[in-house]
Amino acid sequence: MPPGMRRRAGPVSTTAGLIFAGTLAVLAAALLLFWPGRGGRSEGPRAAAAAPDAYAPVLPGLCRSSAAVSSGDVAGADRVFADTIHGPLHDIAREAGAVDRVMAARVLEAKQAVEQELERSQPDPGVLGPNIDRLISTTRAALALTGHPSAHVCTGPG
Repeated sequence: MPPGMRRRAGPVSTTAGLIFAGTLAVLAAALLLFWPGRGGRSEGPRAAAAAPDAYAPVLPGLCRSSAAVSSGDVAGADRVFADTIHGPLHDIAREAGAVDRVMAARVLEAKQAVEQELERSQPDPGVLGPNIDRLISTTRAALALTGHPSAHVCTGPG
């Protein structure tokens, strides 16, 4: 084509332009309809669901261990301690240590007292019960200190 001449719009370029314009119109309508705060479908911002607290099972588990000791089931107390309590107590102590090292030490000392008694060939329920109760109160204080307060209260024996 010689310089200075313009190409005349033909049917192909007109069709492409219409498709492009139609696509833009559909996108604009979708944005207006589904944009938050507009249209009939939006419910506004939703509150984020609270994440479950990883430490939530610890105090109930300690209470179950205490109740098991009170009823003479030391093996049951040991199972609950090993399955539910032992690992998270290390995490609770580590988190508490970032705020209060003395609190972290108290948690670990109370945990160690329970572990030592459970490791004996014949654990003494008269020693194990009070040790678990001390661990319950120490753990509750550490959880409150680190922003994980628990309203759980032990019921029944222990």
